[in-house]
Amino acid sequence: MKRSSKKVGLFCITELVLVFLITHFLILPGTYIPSASMEPTINSGSIGIMVKGILAGEYERRDIVVFIEPDTRSRLFCKRVIGLPGDTVAIISGKVYINGVELSEPYIGEAGTDVYGPYEVPEDCYFMLGDNRENSYDARFWENTFVSKKDIKGKVAVIWYDKKFCWKEL
Repeated sequence: MKRSSKKVGLFCITELVLVFLITHFLILPGTYIPSASMEPTINSGSIGIMVKGILAGEYERRDIVVFIEPDTRSRLFCKRVIGLPGDTVAIISGKVYINGVELSEPYIGEAGTDVYGPYEVPEDCYFMLGDNRENSYDARFWENTFVSKKDIKGKVAVIWYDKKFCWKEL
């Protein structure tokens, strides 16, 4: 009888350790999106599940990521990866150009008519924009324009709470 209770205890401890490791190193449940900067893709007040570590893999153009805001470094932001290391990013009449080629962005709201850049994305850095370009505090306005790879916390994989729906894959 004592052997089985030890096995149950060991099993419970193992489960707790696994849950801790998964939630702290691979996923971050309950990533809150407080602003409208990612609308219409992610609505203000949504809660998403973020994958990190080996589950996140490499960051690619169009990924939605959570990162440490580069100027004050006092809060987390959620934006879309637009420019990759080595890219030249320019915004002309509201349209994004990567290395001289217009980027197809069916996910954005109003694009605006402004001109920004060109920006040369440094090694191990990324250029981030919100989908709601007319209402997004992003790389166009930061003093430190680029986000270092080490400051990216992970990718938003799904939205599991939103006022308009219950579950949305990104």
